[in-house]
Amino acid sequence: MSKVAEFARIIEAIKKFASGDLSARTNLPHDETDLGLLASALDEMFEAIATREAEMMETYEACELIFEANPLAIGIYDPQGRQIRVNRTMCEMLGYSEAELAQIDPTHPDDREEGLKLFRELIEGKRESYQREKRYICKDGTIIWAELNAAVVRDQRGKARYIVIMVQDITERKKIEQALRESEERFKRVVENAPDPILIYRDTKWTYANPAATELLGYSLDELLSMNFWDIVHPEMQEQVRERGLARLRGEPIPPRYEVKIVNKTGEERWVDYTATLIELEGKPAVLVLAHDITDLKRMQEDLVQYAKRLELLRAIDRSILESKPIEEIVGMAFSYIRQLMPCKRVSVILTNWEKMEVEFLVEDPVAGEPFRSAVRFSLKGLTEIIALLQRGEPIYIPDVSAWGELPSIFQAIWDPTIRSIISVPMRVNGNLIGTLNIGSEQANAFSQRHLDAAMEIAHQLAVAFLQAKLREEVKLYTEHLEQMVAERTKELEEANAELEYFVATLAHDFRAPLMTIHGFAQALLEDYGDRLDETGKDFLQRIASSCDRLSQMITELRTLTRVRRGEMPLLPIRLEQIVKFVLDQLSALIDERGARIQVLSPLPKVMAQEAALVQVLQNLISNAIKFVPLDKIPEVKIWAEERGEWIRVWVEDNGVGIPPEDRERIFRPFERLTRIERSGVGLGLAIVKAAVERMNGRVGVESEVGMGSKFWFELKAAKD
Repeated sequence: MSKVAEFARIIEAIKKFASGDLSARTNLPHDETDLGLLASALDEMFEAIATREAEMMETYEACELIFEANPLAIGIYDPQGRQIRVNRTMCEMLGYSEAELAQIDPTHPDDREEGLKLFRELIEGKRESYQREKRYICKDGTIIWAELNAAVVRDQRGKARYIVIMVQDITERKKIEQALRESEERFKRVVENAPDPILIYRDTKWTYANPAATELLGYSLDELLSMNFWDIVHPEMQEQVRERGLARLRGEPIPPRYEVKIVNKTGEERWVDYTATLIELEGKPAVLVLAHDITDLKRMQEDLVQYAKRLELLRAIDRSILESKPIEEIVGMAFSYIRQLMPCKRVSVILTNWEKMEVEFLVEDPVAGEPFRSAVRFSLKGLTEIIALLQRGEPIYIPDVSAWGELPSIFQAIWDPTIRSIISVPMRVNGNLIGTLNIGSEQANAFSQRHLDAAMEIAHQLAVAFLQAKLREEVKLYTEHLEQMVAERTKELEEANAELEYFVATLAHDFRAPLMTIHGFAQALLEDYGDRLDETGKDFLQRIASSCDRLSQMITELRTLTRVRRGEMPLLPIRLEQIVKFVLDQLSALIDERGARIQVLSPLPKVMAQEAALVQVLQNLISNAIKFVPLDKIPEVKIWAEERGEWIRVWVEDNGVGIPPEDRERIFRPFERLTRIERSGVGLGLAIVKAAVERMNGRVGVESEVGMGSKFWFELKAAKD
């Protein structure tokens, strides 16, 4: 082939390749000739370009795939802001087609001005990219929030070619953020308005304190934020709180809650219930502190402890008084308790002798701590004002001896120069001053109102103890004389009771025969001469017979009452059921006569009693329950028992007339009859019941409402099986 033909072929291959046929080649041998070397160079160039184009096509296709399938909305715009392309995600996010988006700007009107400003800055080279949050209005009218990232692509001369934006829908995130902001705002309001202090510290410094904290501590927020978290703690607890707080920041297991004594800006000591929780704040460990002011509670607890000690002392003094212990022992015990209750160095008692107008000291030994009587005595003359105060029951309190001036001689004798404050409280009994209790402290202003109150209580008890000690001697002198008088009086009463019993027995013996004679003659007159008497005469004879029966019953019950009061009553286990059954059999005629309904509830346990006395008690109560019911009403009687600890209470309930409240005590006295219902009886039945039950070491009573019946009861000791 000629060189002209070979050259023509090279020209043809160049034209085809230039027209887009990337498969075009020279098809000439690559020899060492000029045209061969040219053909070889062209073919290598064609191959390289074709390979690069193929690679570019693959890259384009990959980019296209990424562009269309990207979960982020992507848009490409020219420097004039005209849309070049948007991907499918953008269309789906806004609800518009690509063609529709090319004709509109879906940006929310309120966000357009800022967007245009940032776009111009990209074109003008003032920035290469920016990020912002903006709103779009979708085709259906909904508004969404999006995060937009924009970047400029420039040519080799730095001129803007186009703008690429990537948009992510953050509507849900914005809703969450809004909810969080609202929640944080609510939380902030709660914390800011919380009545208890809330603080946060990180590293060693406070980083937050709510108004309640600044109010409690007295520091401003700026002052607090410059302080270590342990600076507000009382010195005696600072090291403990510091070590615990730092250990908590390191994540070590530390008790979250304990009580802490703090000191506010004014120096006032307060107690708080301190709860600390480890939290994360801005990526660093911090501690949230909740504090509740418990100062009043602590003071109450302290007051309760002091009150308990005071009560313990007063009870101890009471016991000592009742046990008639020596006055020195009682005073020594009181002095010991006083040292526990209040800050004191010396304690003393001054006893007054009004007859001699002088005082005697009972002071505490500062070494042995025991009281001893001082031989020193002082005249009361010249102490008129002090005595007047004490006689009125007013304590004397010298908060600072150095500011008092010269002390009265009565105080100089018992206080050493180290004493700074003094309490002197009166010891009075029935308004009479018998002495003073005196307490001294090395501290100025050492005593509070609580100390004064305690000293007054102790002084009162000591006054009683001194009075008792004084009276004990007097009582001892009268004891034998009183015992003799009691013995004589007892003998007299026994003789009087014996005479009374003899009188009742004689009365019963001497009256019974004449009464029977009178009753017999009255009955004989009625039977033999009744037809000759008018109604008035018959009535008189019936009254005579009834009075004889009544007088005979009175004599019988008087003998029963006397026997119950004086007779021996050994108590034995008795079965109530058997006694109740026996009494109901004895009263069967009365029960049948009135048609009474009797209900006995089981079980009826054993009691400690004397059988005859128990029969008498139940017989009187049950017969009264039947008799004292109106005649037009059927008597209903219920009998039952109940356990009350070591006692058995037996009840007899009726449906009778009832008893007014003011008469419930009186009915147990002899010869008392309260009901208007005509019934036999002399008013001794319940007196016998009371006497018999009390002789059996029991108790008796009644519950009643007028018109609703009565419930009589008696209690006896339960019998042990």
